Amino acid sequence: MPKAVLATFENGLLKPSEKLPLEEKQKVWVVVVPMQAEVDTARLKVLREQAEDWLRQQPPNAVREPIELAPELEKRLDDEFEQTLARIHARARRYSEAEIVADIEAAIAEVRALSDDERRLLDAEFDKILAQIAFDGAT
Repeated sequence: MPKAVLATFENGLLKPSEKLPLEEKQKVWVVVVPMQAEVDTARLKVLREQAEDWLRQQPPNAVREPIELAPELEKRLDDEFEQTLARIHARARRYSEAEIVADIEAAIAEVRALSDDERRLLDAEFDKILAQIAFDGAT
């Protein structure tokens, strides 16, 4: 019966915020994850609205059709993706949520500042990468 509860550390003891369904003297594992800060629900709502607004503005062809890949290539790419994701998560743990949000907002601002020509160039580069992956998978 794993359960996550908020607790406060006082006078050398962890005090849970709610009654736990445990027997007296029952041994349990405790994983301590310090809270960074309270979640700013207003800020979270604004970010969610911005993301939904951005999605509504995307053209119908913004989501590309999946590329058919050879099973070996698909497995290799999946493995590389998982490794990359693990490295990203390891690096992200070094930064506060506020720092990560600031970086995301800066990236959004950079993309919004691109001209139509710059966006077309980026799309063309992305298309080349996808075409190369598809070609590599077919050979």
